[in-house]
Amino acid sequence: MKTPSPNQEALDLQKRLNRLTNQVFKIADNIAEIRKKIELICIHNETKKINKYEPGGYLNREIFINQIICTVCGKVIKEEKITGGFN
Repeated sequence: MKTPSPNQEALDLQKRLNRLTNQVFKIADNIAEIRKKIELICIHNETKKINKYEPGGYLNREIFINQIICTVCGKVIKEEKITGGFN
């Protein structure tokens, strides 16, 4: 007769965690595959314009980023980066 390990509950939880982790990786792969298909199929007729600013510093220049992004698939259709001066 096999005696239960004193750490049996933790081992069971570890097995459960490993199974869930494997499921998460499979789901993440499925999500990535579907996103790629959406980008290929999408005609990008619904867009939005996003303006971003990254401040510069002593050694880095500031950057103004203007993007046009498809609201359906999230693909960046057009991107313009304007480099400014040092702050």
